[in-house]
This record gives sequence, C-alpha cells and structure tokens, in this order.
Amino acid sequence: MSRQIYNVTELLRKLKDFSVTPGKKKFQKLVYLVENVGDVNLGFDYKIHFYGPYSPKLDSVLTALEGEGLIHYEYKDYSHLICVDAPEHSDFCEIDLTDDEQKKIECVFSAFAHKAPDDLELLTTAHFAFQNIQDKSTSSIISGVKKIKGTKYSDDKIKQALSELHLETR
Repeated sequence: MSRQIYNVTELLRKLKDFSVTPGKKKFQKLVYLVENVGDVNLGFDYKIHFYGPYSPKLDSVLTALEGEGLIHYEYKDYSHLICVDAPEHSDFCEIDLTDDEQKKIECVFSAFAHKAPDDLELLTTAHFAFQNIQDKSTSSIISGVKKIKGTKYSDDKIKQALSELHLETR
C-alpha cells in the first residue's frame, strides 16, 4: 500500500482519539489544515472547490480505502461519515510519520477537530486565500474569500478566522 493510504488511515485513527468520526468534507478540511497549518507534508495538492480547498487525490485515497474494505461510509444528516474498518495491529500499517509530525497532527486536531464542517470551510478558505493572494492586507483577504464563497461569511467571521489561524495581515 502507498504511504498516503497508510497515513490517511492513521489520521482517521487519530481522529477517533478525539471522539470524532468525520464526514468527507470535514476530513478534507482537517487534512488541509494538517498539511498547511501543521506543516506536515502528506503529498496532497489542493484547488478551490464548492466547499473550499479540495484534494482530488485525497478523495481517490478514500475511494481506494473503501475499495479495500478498510473504511466504509455511514450516511447521516447530509454527511458521509468515514468509519475505519482497518485492523489496529502494527503489521498492517507501516506509518512513516515522524514523532514530530505526529505531534503536529495532534496539535491541529486538538485545535480544529471538534469544529463544524462549515467553520472548517471558512478557516481553510481563508487560509487558501491568504496563501494565494499577493496583497496580504485584511481587506484583500476578505475580498478573496468573498470572491470564492460569495456572501456566505461576513467580514467579521473572516477576520475571526484569520485571527484563529494566526495569519498576519496588513
């Protein structure tokens, strides 16, 4: 199995430690935050999609995990909850995350795992806009988020997201 399959399985297991069974949207956003806020390179690239940053490759890994019978989806309240079926024993999973990376993942999950998918959508979209807009002024970032999300989030909510992410704007 590929490194990404092992690591995605490990991320799903770690979320269980936080009593979180994520839906597909929430998991996409949490993996984005692990990579971009936690600075853990899992090898996924992101583009803007309907619900903010999205990795088609991450979606493919989840599909592969489902095909292998290592995860399944439970459909509940407009969400596709990801349930881990993979065995827990270490011979199944050759995790190659360093101790430092695992600590970073735990910090990101500690800060964000209990947030609602819509809140994570705002946080990741604000982060994505910040990373991809040359002018780092607050007004430019707000305009960037609004260009992506329309009127879904108020200026104050966007400012709050930038503050929560500790992104320094001008």
